[in-house]
Amino acid sequence: MIGAMAPDFSVVTMEGRPFTMDSLKGKISILNFWMISCPPCIAEIPGLNNVVKKYDRDDFNFIAIGIDDEKDINHFLENNPWTFDQLASGSALIFDVFQIGWGFPTTFVLDEDGVIIGAFSGGATDESAVQNIEDNVAEIVAKAGK
Repeated sequence: MIGAMAPDFSVVTMEGRPFTMDSLKGKISILNFWMISCPPCIAEIPGLNNVVKKYDRDDFNFIAIGIDDEKDINHFLENNPWTFDQLASGSALIFDVFQIGWGFPTTFVLDEDGVIIGAFSGGATDESAVQNIEDNVAEIVAKAGK
């Protein structure tokens, strides 16, 4: 998987922002696949927010691809702010296009050309989840020279 081109897709986020593989090119992209009923997914959200603070949106795309529907995600986000662009009802994208079979959460990091340069899954349910996600992303981004 590492070194492979990410699959082609076309989606519109809950904020109305279109994303395609072509639109992601030119920036490092961090894609997080998650669901509301996943304790490790929830535990790492503060760390993902820290990642957004650390890296400039001019150079990075931050996209959360959730299984749950838009209404449920919006309700969840009221109490759990998350600064990634949000995609709801992403089952087809998660299972058919990206063929995620590792469980949740799963995070992919794509380089500026759409090549997968990092992929990891699972996580802690305690405060270590925050540091783990930050460290994993930072290591991959550093290898990409950013």
